[in-house]
This record gives sequence, structure tokens and C-alpha cells, in this order.
Amino acid sequence: MDRLDFHIHTNASDGSWNSEETVKNVKEAGLKYFAISDHDSISNVKLTEYIANKEGLNFIRATEICSKSFDKEIHILGYDIDIDDIDLTYTMTKTRRVRQNRDTRIIKWVEKNYDNGVSLEEYNIYKMKEMAGLPIMNYLAQKGVCEGVEPFNEVKAQVPVPEDEDLISSEEVIKVIKNAGGVAVLAHPSYYYPGNVMSEEMLNYYLDIGIDGLECYSSYNPLKEQNKYYFEYCKKNDLIVSGGSDCHGSVYKTRFAGTPIVNLSDTNLLARTRSYKHLQNNPCF
Repeated sequence: MDRLDFHIHTNASDGSWNSEETVKNVKEAGLKYFAISDHDSISNVKLTEYIANKEGLNFIRATEICSKSFDKEIHILGYDIDIDDIDLTYTMTKTRRVRQNRDTRIIKWVEKNYDNGVSLEEYNIYKMKEMAGLPIMNYLAQKGVCEGVEPFNEVKAQVPVPEDEDLISSEEVIKVIKNAGGVAVLAHPSYYYPGNVMSEEMLNYYLDIGIDGLECYSSYNPLKEQNKYYFEYCKKNDLIVSGGSDCHGSVYKTRFAGTPIVNLSDTNLLARTRSYKHLQNNPCF
């Protein structure tokens, strides 16, 4: 079977593998198609693509851009992007800066409001040693402040955000991806609603602002009923069906490259991109 994984992180963002290690693990997982989708970065794309081509693997250029909708941080995947596009580069640079400044504000706020020995100086040393994963979440968990996505978000929500230091809207990020020749896919919709699915009302919102597809198959929605829910929504609205592990290398022991198992026939992503229209694909619709 033509197995794939269109959501893998490298050490260009918060993954642990470099380009060579990523390709090695992709091959060992038995994948034929893959994408690296680093947070607000494309710095490992060219090298990974070069190594993948040498190894006979099919590679698609991608990134995962952090955005904001309804006070939630929402991740938008951009596939088959022009990595030299100026607006795309600017957007990713701005978003990285916003996230870095946000983390500094959170640490300062926790230092002031908690008696856990948290300090910005210590955190800056810590994050240089712990690049993989989300250093701020790992650091605060280690300090006993909060552990897990939801508790971290509760702390984050209490920290004031200057108007000019907020994440770019999801709508604007989608436009930037499309203007860079890519397709915009909503990453892991169930991640934002642990153990559940994103409501049809919310999915309709992203449809209205221009989303091209959904990551229907993800480690965050392991149940067949959840996969079917997103698949049927895509089918009804003629959207792209995609899938990926959100693997971060050795960081998270529950997210492995190629898991969940997704085959090329389960998706229609490649058939909807510019660079891969020449490939013989058997879309699922």
C-alpha cells in the first residue's frame, strides 16, 4: 500500500530529528509519501526534499502556521507552497517572533504570580537545552505550574497580550498560504476539543474563511467515528482530505511517523496540489 504521513516536525521547529533522521525514520515506517510541516518554518524543507528524492520517496513541501480564531491558537497547514514567497516568509517570521515574545510574557507573569521558583533567566537556559517539544510547556510542567495542553492554555489566557503582539488571524494565514500557491488545511481539528470533534458550526466558519481541507486522520481523533465525521464533512463540501501523525521525532511517545495508518487512496491532497497533478492518484471520492 502507498502509505503516507503529511504532518511531521523536525528540529527546524519543535521536533527532535534533523533532515537525515527524518527520512531514515520515514523509510523505516514504510511510508512512500510524506511532508515535513514545521511550525512557522521551512528551513529544513530543501535538504529533506533532496534526501527524500535520493531515497526514492515522494515529498511535499509544507509548513504549519500558528494563527488565532476566537481566542484560540489554531494551526493551519500549508501544502505545496512556494517557499520563496515573500509574504509567506514574512508571516512565518512574524509569527515566530510573536510566539517567542508571548513565552517571555508568560514566564514573567508566572514568576510574579506563582511561588514555584520560575525565572526567565533559568527558562532561557532551559530552552537552549530542550529545543524539542514545547520548551515552555515542559519547563512549567517541570516546575509544577501546569501540565498538559489545557492547563497551559488556562495559564496563558490570564496573561495580557498587547494588541500588536497577537497572532495573525486564521483567515489571513489561509490567504497567505493560497497566495503562495499552496492549499490550506486545518490541522488536527480534534486537538482543540480533546476526546471530541469540532462542531459543524465551527467547521463551517473555517469553510467560510477559505480553508481548503481538513486533517481528517490524526493521532488526536483515533476513533473511526471521528474520522468518518471529518471525512463526510469534506465529501459534502468538496474539501481536501488529509492525514498525518504530528510526529515530533522522539519527543512524544504516542505520536509515531505513519500513525495513524493512512494510505494514498484515503486522501485526495496530492490530486488538489499544483506540483502533483501529474501523479497517478486514485482519489477517495
